[in-house]
Amino acid sequence: MKKQNRILIVEDDKMMCDLYTEVLNHEGFEVDVARDGLAGFEKMKANIYDLVILSVMLPDMNGIEVLEKFNTTGKKQGKIIYLTGLCRQELIDQIFELGAVGYEFKGAVTPDEVVLWVRAHLDGKVGIEEAKQRASERVRVVRSLAEEAKEAQGRKSYDGILAEETFRGGGGRGCRDVEREGKKPVSHREFVEGYSAGIFEVLVNRQKAGDFVLSRFGRTEQKLAHYFWGGFGIIMLSLVPLILLFIRWSLAPICFFIGCLIISATRKSAAGFVVQNMLEDEDFWDFVLLHGGASVKDNEGREIVSEFLVKMREKHARE
Repeated sequence: MKKQNRILIVEDDKMMCDLYTEVLNHEGFEVDVARDGLAGFEKMKANIYDLVILSVMLPDMNGIEVLEKFNTTGKKQGKIIYLTGLCRQELIDQIFELGAVGYEFKGAVTPDEVVLWVRAHLDGKVGIEEAKQRASERVRVVRSLAEEAKEAQGRKSYDGILAEETFRGGGGRGCRDVEREGKKPVSHREFVEGYSAGIFEVLVNRQKAGDFVLSRFGRTEQKLAHYFWGGFGIIMLSLVPLILLFIRWSLAPICFFIGCLIISATRKSAAGFVVQNMLEDEDFWDFVLLHGGASVKDNEGREIVSEFLVKMREKHARE
C-alpha cells in the first residue's frame, strides 16, 4: 500500500484552511493544520512532513518568522512552500533565501490547481529556478491587474483584503456564475444607495456569519463576545440539560430552550455585523460576496453582484 504524503497547512483563514484540507484529503493526502504561526512552528519542530504550506500573514508569528525560527533549530523538514495573498518581489526573494522551494499567490490558483501544484513539488517536477520565475511572473500579472482595477474603480489603494483572495474557480464562491442572465453587477456605492432606499435586500448566510466576525475584519472584543455567547449557548443547549436529566429533569427542557435562544441571538448578532460592515467597508462587501457569506437581491428578485469582482474575474481569465 502506498504511503500517504503528510502535509501541514499553516493558515489562519478558517474558510480557506477548511477548503484546502478538504480537497487535499480527497486526493489522498494526510493533512495536519495549524491556525497561527506559533502553532505551525511547534508542529514543524515536533513532526517531519513531506510538505509544509505556509501563509505569510499569521497571528502570533508571521510565516517568514516561522521559517526563520525553524532554521535555527537545526531540525530537518520536508519541502516548504508559501501560499499567500501578498504579492511582492522582495518577499519572494526572501522566502527562497530562507529555503522555501515554492511560492503561489492565492488569487491566481483554484483549489484544484493547488492540488496539482502540491503534487508537482512532491514529485520533484518543479525546480527552484522555475519556481522563482513562476513567482516573479505572478507578481507582474497581479500587480498589472491591480493597477488596472484601481484605475477603473478610482480606488486609492489595492492593498486591502482583496489582494489575499481568489477571483475565479472554487475560491470565487461569492461571484460564481456572475455572467448568468438575471444577475446585475453594481458598485459598492450603488449597493449602499440601493440598500438605503429599500431597493436592495441583504440575505445573510447565518451558518457562515460567525466566520466573518472571527475574520480579520472583526475587532477583538467582538470575537471574544462571539466565542463566549456561542460557547455558552452550546453548553446550555447540550451539557446542562444532560446533567439536569439526572438531577431535576423538569428543568432540562427549559435549559435547552434557553440555549436555543442564545445561539439564535448570537447568529442574529453575527448577521447584523455582516450587514453593517458590508455597508461601511467596500473591501468587506466584496469579501463576503466572494465567500458566499451573503447574497443581495433587488425588489424584482434579481441577484446583485459586485461589479469589481466581475471585472477582476474577467481580467484574470483573459490573462
